[in-house]
Amino acid sequence: MGTVKTLVCAAALFAVLAISSIINFSNLGASSLFSDEAIYAVSAHNAVTHGQWYPSVYQHAPYSWKPPLAVWPVAASFSMFGESAFSDRAPSAFLGVLDAGILFVCASWMLGPAYGFLAAMLLATSPAWLAWHGWHGPRQGVTEPLFCLCLMAALVFYQKYRDVRARKWLLAACVAAACSGLCKGLVGPVFLFFATAANEWSRRREERGKQGADSGRTVLSALQVPALLLLGGISLYLPWALDNALRDPGFLAQMYRDVVVRLVHGLEPAHVSGPLFYPQLLVDAFGWPGLLVMAVGLAVALLQPPQNDRARALRLTALWGLIVLAVASCSVSKLPWYVTPALPALAVMIAAGTRALVARIAIDRRLAMLAVAAIGVTLGDRVWAAWNSTQVAYTPRKIQMQALAQAIRRMPEARFYSDNFDKAPTPSLAGWNMYFREWNEYYLEQIEYRVQAIPDRLPADGCDVVLTDRAEELLRRPGFADAQVIPITRYDEREGHFAVLDRCNGRIEAELRAL
Repeated sequence: MGTVKTLVCAAALFAVLAISSIINFSNLGASSLFSDEAIYAVSAHNAVTHGQWYPSVYQHAPYSWKPPLAVWPVAASFSMFGESAFSDRAPSAFLGVLDAGILFVCASWMLGPAYGFLAAMLLATSPAWLAWHGWHGPRQGVTEPLFCLCLMAALVFYQKYRDVRARKWLLAACVAAACSGLCKGLVGPVFLFFATAANEWSRRREERGKQGADSGRTVLSALQVPALLLLGGISLYLPWALDNALRDPGFLAQMYRDVVVRLVHGLEPAHVSGPLFYPQLLVDAFGWPGLLVMAVGLAVALLQPPQNDRARALRLTALWGLIVLAVASCSVSKLPWYVTPALPALAVMIAAGTRALVARIAIDRRLAMLAVAAIGVTLGDRVWAAWNSTQVAYTPRKIQMQALAQAIRRMPEARFYSDNFDKAPTPSLAGWNMYFREWNEYYLEQIEYRVQAIPDRLPADGCDVVLTDRAEELLRRPGFADAQVIPITRYDEREGHFAVLDRCNGRIEAELRAL
């Protein structure tokens, strides 16, 4: 019997990993790098091309907005597989698969293999988890999947420590917390502190058999392990922050903006949303039925006295999901990916609620069979919808700067010119002393070695490509008049009016027009 159960668990785990891999990796490189993933890719490009692994470099200056684990996985992938949109996103996609696999293992231990499979599939197929540039999920070259993995590992090790009282597990939890700090800063260790503090307080109330508030001494003892996790979480982040403060005089002002202004005032009006912002996002992630079943799971995990280690782990999972939502909601700035670490725990709560409801109707065999069929149909529909979402082209699917970079690399005979390309950029003007969005800058970084200053007169023969914001002026110069003009589509009004002048018999124009 034990062998059969082991084989079933192994088959279910294989299915989770296979389905998650298919969803995460399908068409992974079909769109250009965009927004945050392009910022990390610039620093990763500099690491691979110029050996600038630490400190990370962006716009010819140390990149101090994010700790290094936002950049290093992408740089490692570039080193192994070459630079491409696929290799940029491959680390996050792989880590997303690991997230689903670890969630299956943990949820199976707490609830059983069938419900572990349900929880893992709810996460792997969640529209919120897969949405392009909304939640920062595994299909983008961002650090959220690694962040989730570190926090899940910290919680697993912490729970193991509480079960067996071996200090090696507490040390492992601190190491995982430290890695989370190198992913996203202090937010991960703060999440861990509050979640484990709530769990420690609950455990001590049970151990002492009290119904009211604990004594001050008990409260302080309940904070010892959470404080260790917090200290472990910031143990690597603080040296990195200190090093950046010494390197960059503006680092402390940046930290004030990124932490205090974000929490108290909001970084910009688009980030300031109402109190129901996150509940609506959870509806998008799991649907109204999922939220109702989640409420049942939370009640089961939090209201029933835990009788064993598995029940206590389930309670910790519930506390984790609620704490992440509560802490994220305290910030005036509200963005979807702030609550991404809660998604695995909330998926487990849906699985726990499903198990409780199925147990209620199990006395009626027909109802139980209908419930199982409904769960199977729902999962099948979610997998199919997730697969279809990966087949739809993202917007923008391809950008013109990517096509320009690809064309220049394929045309070694071409002479490439650009305005102010040889000047160091200023903090207010991204790129080469002109405003490119970060995704455009990544592609231009790849052809920087080819660029020349725009001459007063182009050669009479040969293949010339000019990137400029002065197209009308240049067309009046000798040698420029016969160039084909291709305007670069702007993403928003803050970008400059750039155009490509093509004197390569339309080859550049064909590349850009083909998008």
